[in-house]
Amino acid sequence: MIVALIALPTLMGGVYSAVSITRKRKWPRAAATIVSSENVGERTRTFRGLPVVEKQCDIVYSYSVKGVECRSNTFIHTQLHSSDIWFTEKFAKDVIINYPVGKQIRISYDPDDPRRSFIKFYEQGAPIFLLVGGVLILAVVFYVKALAQ
Repeated sequence: MIVALIALPTLMGGVYSAVSITRKRKWPRAAATIVSSENVGERTRTFRGLPVVEKQCDIVYSYSVKGVECRSNTFIHTQLHSSDIWFTEKFAKDVIINYPVGKQIRISYDPDDPRRSFIKFYEQGAPIFLLVGGVLILAVVFYVKALAQ
């Protein structure tokens, strides 16, 4: 019974994440202009015993939705978070080169709150993991319960 109490929130978390992702994929798009593009942070971490330099990019863009001027710096939006994204040094350099000040781009924005927007969406495997994990846990619970009878 306790395992079922773990399975249900896991399953519901997967359903919530999947619905949220589907909704954000359908957000309307708008034209935007890059107003600032720079590396704002640097850190070194260890990966497989080797130092890896990572950079944090800040790409600020402005756009207008229904006559309301908006400004944002959300480059990549994931279902888990939208900020504090760190890139490898090479990728960060490419981001800055590909998003220079003045460049016209297309962004996605929240129709309920146009101030919320992003340039790119990155889909992680969390919803599938949660859905499958919840179903598997429930299946084990029902199997064990059937064996006990």
